[in-house]
Amino acid sequence: MRARTLHTIIACGILGTSLAPVPAFPAEPTPEQAITEKNWEQHPKIVEVRKLYEEVQSLLKQKKLKVRERNFLKAIAACNQVTYPIEFVRIATDDAGRVRLFAYGQRISDNALLTKWEYYDENGHLRFVDRTNQHAGWVPIEDRIYLTEQGRSFWDVSTEGKKNTFGDETREHYEKDRFELTSKEAMNVFEGQGVECEK
Repeated sequence: MRARTLHTIIACGILGTSLAPVPAFPAEPTPEQAITEKNWEQHPKIVEVRKLYEEVQSLLKQKKLKVRERNFLKAIAACNQVTYPIEFVRIATDDAGRVRLFAYGQRISDNALLTKWEYYDENGHLRFVDRTNQHAGWVPIEDRIYLTEQGRSFWDVSTEGKKNTFGDETREHYEKDRFELTSKEAMNVFEGQGVECEK
């Protein structure tokens, strides 16, 4: 009986008969398909923005971007009181003077600092925002927001520890109140930012 069973298994292998179905590989998502929690990391629209992020990071590492920073900690310390002060602004421009990265850090409480990094394409459109809320004694919260060339968020991921949530920013669509949607706006904020002491 054992020999016959073994013979049957070998014969099935030779004839190509499978004892268990082989799972099919999932098809790659197309740009027309909706972005979901399962496919978002491989979705072409996300991949496109990720390439932009990696390009800017590569330019920074190669020191091919001019980085400038304005720090306001001394000015803040000189004030008797200031609410939600901007502690620093930072900007990175390429050889053509185009803004590719704008960042700032804002104190939102005594123990919490909100840092925002905005990435721009070569045409001056904001395409990606990486925002982190760091609070002493708490796990940092990171928001990654993906935008179209028209400045509308089409996907976002919020990470707190090992937990991811999706869509909160995209559903609200209040980018104009929160982000510098063009590189020109980013430059204006960088040059015009200051500290106003409260009386």
